[in-house]
Amino acid sequence: MKALPERPHLDHLKKQAKALLDGVQRGDPESLERFRLALPAAARLDHAAIAAMQLRLHDAQSCVAREYGFGSWTQLKDHVELQAA
Repeated sequence: MKALPERPHLDHLKKQAKALLDGVQRGDPESLERFRLALPAAARLDHAAIAAMQLRLHDAQSCVAREYGFGSWTQLKDHVELQAA
């Protein structure tokens, strides 16, 4: 599990999710593996099957959130917004 930076920024996390989705769309093995490890729906799939899932931005956001130990993007977003307040 990754640790959030001391001062996480939601825009940076959104960019991480977009970059992850871009990696999957390019067939990047590291990006595909991140989905396999983080998303329950992809846990038992090989990279080709994950690439065929037609993943969307909300899937990438969920993956990023889970990598940081949150159950959903909404939970991560709420945490970041509370820290900024």
